[in-house]
Amino acid sequence: MVAIALVGYGLDRWTKQLALSSLATDEPPSFLGGWVSLQLVLNPGAAFSMGSSVTVVFSVAAIIALVAVIGWGWPRADRWLTAVCAGMIVAGIAGNLTDRLVRPPGVLRGHVVDFIAVRHFAVFNVADVFITCSVVLFAIYLFITERAAKAGSAGPENTVTADTEPASTGLGNTNAEPGGIESRDVAEQTMEPTGMDAQPEELGAARWGNAGHGGTGAQR
Repeated sequence: MVAIALVGYGLDRWTKQLALSSLATDEPPSFLGGWVSLQLVLNPGAAFSMGSSVTVVFSVAAIIALVAVIGWGWPRADRWLTAVCAGMIVAGIAGNLTDRLVRPPGVLRGHVVDFIAVRHFAVFNVADVFITCSVVLFAIYLFITERAAKAGSAGPENTVTADTEPASTGLGNTNAEPGGIESRDVAEQTMEPTGMDAQPEELGAARWGNAGHGGTGAQR
């Protein structure tokens, strides 16, 4: 993170110095069929030449933003993507803020060196590129973490539902089967004693019948 900030800041200062020494010409070099050109512009405003009438306001805002990122953002940049974003945005803010502090016409009112011109768009510098890329990367990071959070919150619900339904179904079957076995056992136990109780009565009746016949025969 610190290395990214230092390399980015150094690259911005070096390219601006090259622009000041090499691009003061009437015919700036162009690329991509004239869509991109290197044209020296001293910008009193914000990034992409916006707000040229409130230079001091942008300078103060840049100081506050730089302190906030270093003091609050850096300690919380615990992942590689957030660390890259923090390093790039520090490099961009510090690069343009240096121009506002040390360049004419005075402190907090210095003009920022811009030299990358895109047709029908704006003229900007390396520091502006770092700031823009850091914002885009941080937006991607927020999108990824939000999707991961949604997936994580949906996962346990599905797992609990999947675990609960078979358990309840199996529990129902388990309760039903012992109940059926117990009913059959009770029925069999109920029927068996009845059969055993009926047999002595039948045997007794038969014996009494035989005894009666036997007594009659004896009397005869």
